[in-house]
Amino acid sequence: MEAVIPYIEWQTDLVGYSELTSIPGVGEKLKERLLRNFGSLKRVSEATVAELKPFVGQKQAEMIVEHFQERLKAEDGDAREDSA
Repeated sequence: MEAVIPYIEWQTDLVGYSELTSIPGVGEKLKERLLRNFGSLKRVSEATVAELKPFVGQKQAEMIVEHFQERLKAEDGDAREDSA
């Protein structure tokens, strides 16, 4: 089981890798900066504009927050459809 956990964490990191770089204006360097400063995709996704701003600037921070808010709305919509 111990060998599985690092593999699962590695797989999760790859998902975060593609999701961050799918946000317009987020390239390799910015993705690395965000993950280095926030520690995980989950923490980036939960960050506010004020928390992101020192690392990416106001406009990019707003775009990142909007991206994750839209994703959350889509996930909520999918969950409601599944329960209906």
